[in-house]
Amino acid sequence: MSKFGLFVSLFFQFCFFLSASGQILKGTVEKIEGERRVPVQNARVSIDGGQSVNTLLNGEFEFKEREISDTPRIVRVNKEGLVLKDWVYNNGKLSITMIRPQQLKGRVLSNRNIPIEGLLVTILGVRSLPPVATDAEGYFSLTIPQDIEIGQETKFLAYDAGRLGLNSKVNFEIKQSENDDIVYLFVDIPPKPVREIKVVDQFQVPVADVTVIVDNQYRYVTGVDGLVRPDADITNFSAFLTQEFQILSLDYEDAGSVMRVAVRTLEGGEEAKALTFGENKKVDIVNEALSNLIQTQADVESEIENIQKQLENPYITPEERARLQERLSELRSELANVTAFLLATTERAQEVFEELRIENKNTQDYLEEALETIETQKENEELQAQQTRLTYGIFSILAIALLSIAAIFYFNGRKISKQKDQLAENNRMLEETAVIMDQKNRQINEKNEQLVEKTNELEETNNKITDSIRYAETIQKSILPSTEQIQTAFPESFIFFRPRDIVSGDFYWYSRKGDDFIITAADCTGHGVPGAFMTMMGNTLLNQIINESNNLDPAEILTTMNEQVQITLRQRQAGENRDGDGMDMSLIRINRVKNEVVFAGAKNPLYYVQDGELFYMKGTNISIGSTLKAKNREFKNHTIPLKGGEIFYLVSDGFQDQLGGNSNDPSIRRKKYMKTKFIDFIYRCSQYPLLEQEALFEQEFDNWRGDNSQTDDVVVIGLKV
Repeated sequence: MSKFGLFVSLFFQFCFFLSASGQILKGTVEKIEGERRVPVQNARVSIDGGQSVNTLLNGEFEFKEREISDTPRIVRVNKEGLVLKDWVYNNGKLSITMIRPQQLKGRVLSNRNIPIEGLLVTILGVRSLPPVATDAEGYFSLTIPQDIEIGQETKFLAYDAGRLGLNSKVNFEIKQSENDDIVYLFVDIPPKPVREIKVVDQFQVPVADVTVIVDNQYRYVTGVDGLVRPDADITNFSAFLTQEFQILSLDYEDAGSVMRVAVRTLEGGEEAKALTFGENKKVDIVNEALSNLIQTQADVESEIENIQKQLENPYITPEERARLQERLSELRSELANVTAFLLATTERAQEVFEELRIENKNTQDYLEEALETIETQKENEELQAQQTRLTYGIFSILAIALLSIAAIFYFNGRKISKQKDQLAENNRMLEETAVIMDQKNRQINEKNEQLVEKTNELEETNNKITDSIRYAETIQKSILPSTEQIQTAFPESFIFFRPRDIVSGDFYWYSRKGDDFIITAADCTGHGVPGAFMTMMGNTLLNQIINESNNLDPAEILTTMNEQVQITLRQRQAGENRDGDGMDMSLIRINRVKNEVVFAGAKNPLYYVQDGELFYMKGTNISIGSTLKAKNREFKNHTIPLKGGEIFYLVSDGFQDQLGGNSNDPSIRRKKYMKTKFIDFIYRCSQYPLLEQEALFEQEFDNWRGDNSQTDDVVVIGLKV
């Protein structure tokens, strides 16, 4: 194999590796009916809380924006009448199994047979089963697959979302009862003793002579220090009530076993309400629960990562690999449950914070009212003192008032006289300003009329220029070979030609000389009118060199064109650091008698498909008309033997340089289509008939461009030999 062939092979292996790394995630959803597995259509599938897609008639789905290297953690499937049973992810393929559901009803009670509200309950080992919360009576209902049997071996996973202060994960011992098909879960919550009760106000100041009622049977009165030392067995779960005061919060201090009771005075018509410890501990409990769940999630993810690294070792024994894979499956199930708990706890935290915000707002309103009352009392006392002082000086004030009235009449008379003079002056200034404004308005109207005239002149000039360019478009189209002319020689061929402006800087050219067919695609410097002038010159030179001079050698054709463009544009004296005006082009000569294609390129490459494989052949790295000087830089011929059925593509760089992308967000920077993506698209298009490929190129170009303006002229020629 030649060095060039080896390079091409390595290059396409690398491109295949890049394309494989970006494959989309695909999968299927099936349901179990007896011993059969049936595809499920219109099931809503989401992964890791991201976007969701619907399954097709055959139960298949795909995520185009997700790469297969991302292993799913949480899989959710919604389909009426079905629930998720299991899912398996293997090498970019996600297989999901669903089954008909059954309802599991249960109730959670404390060791004192008291219902526990707000406890989240689920079952270990059931994948992607979201937890449900118990109601005020402790009841819950889980929707589980119908093939799961509940027994003494079943392990329930429960978590308190913010009232009892339990650990984030608890395995409860289950005492089941088949009475009314309800599973009872009994939770042992150990109480803590209360040795002292301390009553304080909202400012944490001790309150004396407060009657405290505990569990509706024990009565105590606080001393001057606000303390009570109960003689009964009181715990932190006892109910506390105060007379003539409303309890704001309960705080249990482990040091000294003290229950701190914060109170405020009852307002008119308000009744005191009992409070149980734990109702005001929601924030600390929720924060602790979130921290425990986040730490648990991190620990599980770390262990999963370690096991995955061990499984990459090719030298471990089959028994060890099986054990690691079983443990990995258990950890992934546990991670899904922990993540679901984390989501539920976050929602509960938001509810708790909103409740406390309302409570704090009510407390703040009460404090503001109290402070306002104190301030009002101080103001009343100050007013009484002022009234006493004013009584002694009332006659002095009357005398001063009479003198002030006389002075006011005097000074007001003078002030009114001055105001009349000032008003007359203001009227005179307003009249002068009105005259000036009238002059300004006339000047503005004259300017507007002039602008309208200039606008009309510019519009007329623009229409004339546009008409001229339209006529130039007609001329340019007339010199281009027709599609019918090319398809007569090559029935399976197409031309995708898309100018950026009215006229194009890209063009294509075709001619037949005996058994030789010559076709080229060229990209001239610039686009629009300047580029169109270059295409006229390029078309003329090709006719002179090939049709008139009978020069059929591709490399010599490009060399002669290079010299003629330099002479025509007087670029031979250009500096070495400036590339002159000219064109990039790819040119092929096809001879079916000799069964060969000869290619020469000026910067532009040649793509061709042979035996189902795409090849990329670079042109010489110099433009037609270039003034850059370099050693050993000349146009060369490349011969390709024909085997039959080859497809050749001649292109400009307008397609691969088009800016765009799938994002509609203007803040995301646009990007080019790029050569690697263009090569992959050519290979995929080559699998379709030539007559359909033009529409595929046009569709791909428009989809990529979106609402963006066209970057450059585009020409793509495809033909099958």
